[in-house]
This record gives sequence, C-alpha cells and structure tokens, in this order.
Amino acid sequence: MKCMSKLSIIILLLLMASCGSTRQVAIKAMEPAQVDLSHKIVRVGVLNTVEHLEKPDLGDGINRLVAIEDQWLNSKGQDAAVLALIEELRKDSRFEVEALDASEGSLESSDHDSADISWSKIKSICEKHNIDALFSLTHFDAETQVSFRKTKMEQLNMMREKESISAQEITLETLIENGWRIYDPFLEKIVDEYTYNQQIISKAKGVDPVSALRAIGSRKDSILSKGKITGNSYGERLKPNERKIFRKYFVKGTEKLVQAGESMASGDLHAAIELWTEEVGNSKTKIKGRACYNLAVGMELGGDLERALEWATMANENLNDKISQRYLTELESRISQQVIVEAQLAQLYFDD
Repeated sequence: MKCMSKLSIIILLLLMASCGSTRQVAIKAMEPAQVDLSHKIVRVGVLNTVEHLEKPDLGDGINRLVAIEDQWLNSKGQDAAVLALIEELRKDSRFEVEALDASEGSLESSDHDSADISWSKIKSICEKHNIDALFSLTHFDAETQVSFRKTKMEQLNMMREKESISAQEITLETLIENGWRIYDPFLEKIVDEYTYNQQIISKAKGVDPVSALRAIGSRKDSILSKGKITGNSYGERLKPNERKIFRKYFVKGTEKLVQAGESMASGDLHAAIELWTEEVGNSKTKIKGRACYNLAVGMELGGDLERALEWATMANENLNDKISQRYLTELESRISQQVIVEAQLAQLYFDD
C-alpha cells in the first residue's frame, strides 16, 4: 500500500508539472563587478600584512601535533592566497601589479579595526613604490577542532583474513578565515573589505589515536588549494561576472501558445516569437498580455533588452498582476546594471 501511495504521489506531481501554465528558460546575464575601482587606479601593490606568530600554548598529545601542522599551514596558506591574487590581477590589462615584501609591516591593529589604520604608513608605502592603491591580506587563520569516537574497523589477522577490531575514529574540522582589503591612500578610504570562511573536514580510523591521525595523511594540499581559491576569487571581484537567471513564460491559453512552448522546448526561439506575435492581437486581454510577456522574455533571451522592456511594459498594462509587475521591475534593474557592466567591460578591455 505504501508503494502504491508513493507511486500515486509521483504520478500526481508529474501531471501537475505537465499541466502547468508556465515553463522556465535560463538566460545568461552579466553582473557588474562587486568592486568598481576608479579608472585612475593603474599601478597597484599587493601586500601580505599577516605576521607569522607562534601560538604560546599548543596543548599536548594529538592536539599539539595538529596545532603544529596548523601553524605551518597558516604560513603557507596565506602565501598561496597572496600569490594567487597577484596572478589574477596580472591577467587584468587595467593594472600594473607589484608584489610588495611582507617586511613593509602591518597596516592596522591586531584586531583588524579600521579605526586604527595607519594612513601615513599606507601613503608612505604607495609613494615609495609609486602605486595608486594597495591590496592587503589582513588575516589568515586556519584552526582545527579534534574529536574522537570509538568504532570498529577491519584488519588482516595473522592468517591474512579480515577481522573486525576495536578502533578510534578521528575527525579534524578545520575552519579557515581570511580577510582582504583595498586601500586608496589618497582618499584615505577602504575601497573594499571582504572575508572568506571555509571548512575542511577530514576523518580516518586507526587502532589508536596516533594511528588514526596518521591515516588522515597531510592536509597540505587542501589548505593551500583553499588559500589559492580565495586569492583568485578576490581578484575576480574586480571584474563583471556571468550568471544564469531564470524567466518564466506562458505555454497555455491558446493553441498557438502551446505550439510556441513546444518550439521553445526544441530550441527554436524564432518560431516561438512568430507565434507569440500572432497572439498580440488576440481579443482577450489575458491572452494578449501573456503573448506580450512571452515576447519580452524572448527578446531578453535574444539580448535585446530595450525591446524586452517595451513588451514587458505592455504585458504589465494588460495583465496587471504580480508576475508581470515583478518581471518589469527585474528587467528595469537589469538594464540599469547593464549600463554599469558595459562601462566596466570597456575599461577592462581598453587597449592603447
């Protein structure tokens, strides 16, 4: 009976999906860069301001072994992050990039309080290296929590046969946090500030805690990879990025809307637009509104945002419902963002 009940629910859901009045289409859209630097910023410096400090109390036993590894990983992880950011910035034709020596020292207090920033020191560094803005890794912390639980594991005995024995399972939960800033020395302004939080969980079994820790092996590659990813990601914040947005369109109401829906499903946008255009003159306001709405989606899919806005406005006038109003608002927002994107792309790919 339970199987029949589940089957009935699945069939009902499929029928509901097939009977829906709308479907979705994915549209590629460009978003403005999360960080919009002035075109006057050309030469930039990248500085690792994180000091390699030894923790006074590392605990004992397994916790001490893990803490010692964490110290090494902190040092190497932040170096990997800074190098990755430098590489990412050097791919950007807008910038000349200089890697600054860590000996330049810290720019702020140990708790990363923006109120304690030494702008005189930042200006001094920028003047010394003739740079317009300073990128800085403000902190990089990898800290691991260790936990154990009793379990079982298989092991070969003297007869080379598998047998189940008592064991310990170790779990290492490593939390990684690193923060970045961009300083404008002349405006004495933090242009951008961003923090990444990541987690790595490692598990292994052994006959005792030390054996379990050894079974995990090195976490080096994972930590260094995370550091590199954050450096790359921070560099990407300065560029427009592509994303997918999903738009609904109507596939029910008249035979032509149904046929257009089938054309869309097969990838024939041109045929769908022709059918929707024929329904714009429909005597029923609701059908006319749906045709206008679909044409707006079709134009947006084809990249003509201005015509999409015209059709979306007509759709809202005829339908006057939440769906058409929301789409009109989203489309207006996308058009305003597109202006920013085009300006950023023009600056990004400008070639002297």
